[in-house]
Amino acid sequence: MKRSALPTLLLMCACTGTPAEEPPPAPPLEIDASFTADEVRLLRAAFARWDTIAKPWSGAGWRVLKEVPAMNAAGITYPATHTIMVHPTLLDRRGEYEFLAVVIHEGGHARGLGHTTAGVMRGGEGMGGSYTTAFSPEDIAECIRVGACDVPYRETEQKL
Repeated sequence: MKRSALPTLLLMCACTGTPAEEPPPAPPLEIDASFTADEVRLLRAAFARWDTIAKPWSGAGWRVLKEVPAMNAAGITYPATHTIMVHPTLLDRRGEYEFLAVVIHEGGHARGLGHTTAGVMRGGEGMGGSYTTAFSPEDIAECIRVGACDVPYRETEQKL
């Protein structure tokens, strides 16, 4: 019985060790040019806050826009489009601490976390008027659940 050349060819291709072509890397975190230098500094500090407990996250492929989110929220995250929207007047209206709290919260969504009942991932309209930059045990559990934090998680003392 004569063997077909096709299976031999496929076997040869599979055995050559030619590496598969790597997809191009995603662009780094894109921050809209309309943010002020102070806002950019705070955005970076807020995203870095997650680095104290979670696995490294470059933000590659994500963008942060200074636009009015749905329902006039302080911030909102759209995972499907890798977009975080921050209200344009958030810093002026709420101050530096609440700006950080909102962006830390949205950064959690960008890492795949859902809402909790306490801590930075507390959900709800205006997070119930109670903003925090401190991670709660529920935040840590949610971070571990979605695989964004190692077990045991690492924590460092960092004041924002």
